[in-house]
Amino acid sequence: MLTGLLPIWATTIMFWTVYAQMVSFSVQQALTMERSIGNFEIPAASFNVFMIGSIMLTLAIHDRLIMPLFRKTRHSHGTDDLLIVNILQKIGLGLFFSIIAMVGAALAERQRLSVAKTSSRTTALILPVSGFLLLPQFILVGIGDAFIYAGQLDFFITESPRGMKAIGTGLFLATISLGLFLSTILVEIVREVTGTNDGHYWLAHRINDGRLDLFYGLLAVLSLINLGLFLLCAKMYKPNPERRNCIP
Repeated sequence: MLTGLLPIWATTIMFWTVYAQMVSFSVQQALTMERSIGNFEIPAASFNVFMIGSIMLTLAIHDRLIMPLFRKTRHSHGTDDLLIVNILQKIGLGLFFSIIAMVGAALAERQRLSVAKTSSRTTALILPVSGFLLLPQFILVGIGDAFIYAGQLDFFITESPRGMKAIGTGLFLATISLGLFLSTILVEIVREVTGTNDGHYWLAHRINDGRLDLFYGLLAVLSLINLGLFLLCAKMYKPNPERRNCIP
């Protein structure tokens, strides 16, 4: 029964690889952009507050609006099968939003690079482009985080065999750590494959010399493939027969 969880487990790792970019390359982008609101300058690392805010708002809407409607539908049909379907749908939504986030991030970075190449301030630390151009990718990853975090936690606790719920929680936490490790490995592979004689990579040390937009595009493609695999695994998944309405 625990082995049956592994296909779903494996296809959720990719989300956390996307998440890793929000606390690494996206912060690097923000460092090169204008971040002032009046006399106050938002620190680049503080852009993550928009991601946290979107997580909180999404969870509030989900718990106060979506779930009450779902419970009514569930009781009206008189079946618990809708429960696991709802959990898998939440995970799928999280994966979907990560794809949209990377597409938006690639477009935003392309615009930032175009400004970097045409601006007379190419040697300056701050480019004449607003850092709020990055908000969609932070917000979309935050929405995805809200769905997939809640969905994964529900899934692994609910579907783990009796007496093995702690192992199910461990599997969930392992997807986060493995996603971050996968991000590191992917960065090294991309740097190795895209290196040129002049020392410029997709992920160059000076972000204006690189092609971070192509890296984001690669993540979007990999995430799309991963979503397809997840949908296949979700369709083939057979719910735990021991489940007894573990989630209210």
